[in-house]
Amino acid sequence: MTSGSFPPFNFENVSLPERLSGRMKWVAAAAVVVILLIVLSLLKGIYADWLWFGELGYRGVFVKVILTRAILFAVGFSTVAIFVGASLFTAHRASFGPVSVSVPDSAVSLLRKAVLIVAVLAVIVLGVIFGSIFSSKWELFLRFTNAASFGLKDPMFEKDISFFVFALPTYAFVQGWLFSVSIVALLGAGLIAFVNFIVRGVSFTLTPALRKQAVFIGALVVLIASAGLWIDRLQLVHSEGGVVYGATYADIHAKQLALIILFGLGLLTAVAMVIAAFMSRMRVVFGALGLWVILILVLGTGWPSLVQQFSVDPNEFSKEREYISRNMALTREGYGLGD
Repeated sequence: MTSGSFPPFNFENVSLPERLSGRMKWVAAAAVVVILLIVLSLLKGIYADWLWFGELGYRGVFVKVILTRAILFAVGFSTVAIFVGASLFTAHRASFGPVSVSVPDSAVSLLRKAVLIVAVLAVIVLGVIFGSIFSSKWELFLRFTNAASFGLKDPMFEKDISFFVFALPTYAFVQGWLFSVSIVALLGAGLIAFVNFIVRGVSFTLTPALRKQAVFIGALVVLIASAGLWIDRLQLVHSEGGVVYGATYADIHAKQLALIILFGLGLLTAVAMVIAAFMSRMRVVFGALGLWVILILVLGTGWPSLVQQFSVDPNEFSKEREYISRNMALTREGYGLGD
């Protein structure tokens, strides 16, 4: 056995329980009944709300909420089903092969079918979970699509305040949601490949096809994480680490620049990972990824802390005067006390 690999599973003396298919049918039937009961319970609640909103004269509002949630669920479910499903299918094909141990063909066939069935069920369950999470943010998306201008610009980015109230939270949620889906797709691909190697009775190894798939999804994760860094830059207007609420000296002169640099390096890291994967240079892949993560810790956290400690703290009022004035001016505007 080579280092980093797992010993093959011993299929000798494998015995299949009798009437397994019959039991599976009963399990499937029970699952269908449970799903139907859940659906009926949900429909009952929706119908009750439909009647209540109708009595109040707000049935149109209720319909809009339901349609928005349904559309968001469909988008979330479809995204997960397509992306995660494609990832599992690709990993399955890349790890599929002949069985190297003596085992009945019926056992191999049953195990392979079981792997596929479990994979399909996993995609459906994940689609429902992530679709439900996506649809639960219906109010966020409705605020985004119905945003109105505040008529007042943020002094840091020169954007209307409505952008930070309606648009930015939506972008942040979508970025985090896509990041989670990508991680699940990567882990799922590794899991199904591992199971397939066990079924075949061979040691688990990262074949060239599996390595490329892992790197491609990993590069996508890096791209999505980089987008998160850009969003973090915009969210500096909500910073709470300074002398006042909002972006202060260290945020603008250190953290913002660090996030811009890390965003650019993230894009370069993703490209380098893909190129290195085609050239079969995995050390370059791990080196680029590891360096980027280290720089996130050093630049994203260490640099702003040093600027705060050695530049701002010794002369805080002078450094923060401008940002205190901004905070006071926007506070007066928020309470309608502006000129």
